[in-house]
Amino acid sequence: MVLISDYMNHDSKFVWLAQENIANFVKKQYPEVKKINYVSDGAADHFKNNYTMLNLFHHKKDFGIEACWTFSATDHSKGPCDGIGATVQATATHATLQGHPDTNFQSALGFWSFICDKDDRSQFNEPSPIECGFMPKEQVEKIYQQASER
Repeated sequence: MVLISDYMNHDSKFVWLAQENIANFVKKQYPEVKKINYVSDGAADHFKNNYTMLNLFHHKKDFGIEACWTFSATDHSKGPCDGIGATVQATATHATLQGHPDTNFQSALGFWSFICDKDDRSQFNEPSPIECGFMPKEQVEKIYQQASER
């Protein structure tokens, strides 16, 4: 799953909202799944901090599904966790280099719209292996209010 946002700080608020999107997707598409295993590199700023661990502690209460987290070594954008994002970026770069008129990305929303059109599940006989979501900046900032009440 790729989540695109115009919120530029990938902090614990962003991670919480990403987890909400992922949990809702998993519960809807794969209702037999009982536990989510998040896999990420060891980026301390984004993932390995007390706020994110607190969010993981409350995951079942917040999202209605259990979770655990596997941290791999930090690979500086070279690890398996970065492959999906690299695929999406390469798709956009390839289309831009071909001169497609719809690749003049003026915003994160425009980029997301292009990626969704490119990977639209209705255009394939089988579902696209990459699910794409958009998280608006306003929605992420609203999470700060909710998280501070915890």
